[in-house]
Amino acid sequence: MTKESFIKELNFKIDEELCYDEISNAANSVWISTVATENDGFEFIRDKSNSNFFVGKLHRFPKTLLEIQNQNIEFNLEKSYITKCNPGYISTLHINKGRTSAIIIPIGRNKGEIIFKPANDIEYRHTYTGPTLTKVDVPHGPINTSDSIRYSITLDIPGNYTENYNKKW
Repeated sequence: MTKESFIKELNFKIDEELCYDEISNAANSVWISTVATENDGFEFIRDKSNSNFFVGKLHRFPKTLLEIQNQNIEFNLEKSYITKCNPGYISTLHINKGRTSAIIIPIGRNKGEIIFKPANDIEYRHTYTGPTLTKVDVPHGPINTSDSIRYSITLDIPGNYTENYNKKW
């Protein structure tokens, strides 16, 4: 498999500084912990004290949401999140249930990485540089091997990955 099997770097910009300021200064109450489930998914829980991965609903970040809406991207707001990976976090490989693609927009200097490992294939790693269409119906997971928090926006994109890959972004 090739890089294009998993990701497509997109050519749009948001005001990253504005988003980073809003996201990094968010109150603890906007963040929800996650725990891996047996079926390769995640379950959202509150107040998991030893968690290193958190999500916040995108609608709780109004300035960031407006930046995204100004891009005229079709996305499902209810299933779109801001993610926060603490230093040293390595995700359990998982498949996103109910979607094939997402747009990941790294925020701040720590762009982060994602690992893909399809069945009977070699591991593929990608380091984010900007907005990226990502195939999420294959085993994958974010990692943060740095010593700083990694933030990103995850947009739930309707349609299948191939259709979305061929769109003009």
